Amino acid sequence: MLCHSSSVNARLFEPFIDSFPPGEAVGAPAPEQYIWRFRDFYFSFTLEVIMAFDALFMSAVLSEIREKCDGARVDKIHQPSRDTLLLLLRGRESREKLLFAVNPTAPRLHLTTASPENPAEPPMFCMLLRKHLLGAKLARINQLPMERVAEFVFDCTDEMGYPTQKKLIAELMGRTCNLYLVSQEGRILECLRRI
Repeated sequence: MLCHSSSVNARLFEPFIDSFPPGEAVGAPAPEQYIWRFRDFYFSFTLEVIMAFDALFMSAVLSEIREKCDGARVDKIHQPSRDTLLLLLRGRESREKLLFAVNPTAPRLHLTTASPENPAEPPMFCMLLRKHLLGAKLARINQLPMERVAEFVFDCTDEMGYPTQKKLIAELMGRTCNLYLVSQEGRILECLRRI
């Protein structure tokens, strides 16, 4: 019996997954891992669900973030890579990690459980966010209608100790992805990616 193992495009087999004959799996694959036998050849493949991060999907993600992080305070801010920012939020009931990825090839924002490695010295944008947002309370989350732009409004204090609001605006649109820190007056204080 000739046996050959190869990785193939899972989309080719999606219509047939439910009809794979039982007992054809070799070993103990993960739930999303499939091994399929065709004649004397074995093919293994992994299904990856890839969804576009469009305005409708962003609306659903922001709804989940509102539900879990309403009134949460910013506990820590990390920037593990050039295009990634992680806010650790402390709420009444739980702690959440909010990930902003402004990578032009795969922009997204969502809650995560991952703890990526952080650089020894934080980048300038991260230090500026720490200066302005540490201890701030997440007041509200808005989305521009039918756009991939999310606005996170924080209640915080300014340098003199007076109450103010700062906005963290995530613009997740392809090549122009960016993250902006905006003052109460609407002035851009800093952005993650300089274009």
